[in-house]
Amino acid sequence: MVKMKYILLLLIAIMPNLLNAIALKNIEIKDAGITVTKDPAEGEINACKKFKPTKQQLIAFFKSSEVSKENKWLHEYYSSCVSTGNVEFENGVSGEWVLQSSGLGMVIPDNGDSIYFFRKDNSWEDPMAGTYGLEN
Repeated sequence: MVKMKYILLLLIAIMPNLLNAIALKNIEIKDAGITVTKDPAEGEINACKKFKPTKQQLIAFFKSSEVSKENKWLHEYYSSCVSTGNVEFENGVSGEWVLQSSGLGMVIPDNGDSIYFFRKDNSWEDPMAGTYGLEN
């Protein structure tokens, strides 16, 4: 009986991530380690060059991120360091992705409706770590 309780608690804890999981069919990296700041300082350019997520890291990110139709994380987790590319999901949705080093990502599908993704504690180097909002 006690073991069943622990199994049930474990399932409740991981269920939100399982429901959000999106299977990828293909992902390509177009640009990595760039900044979106207009006229950035040399230090920012050099820092952002460190943000180079691998294909495996991106797959893990998309599989376990929280997903939303609203960009509810931008205020707390904005980073000027980004990587970009193209993605195709198993459900047929495809489009361009933009990922900030903070773990805030966006996919702009071919139909134009943005999908937002967020995950803390990613394995890539985040040159802006420690600069995010109070909830970090």
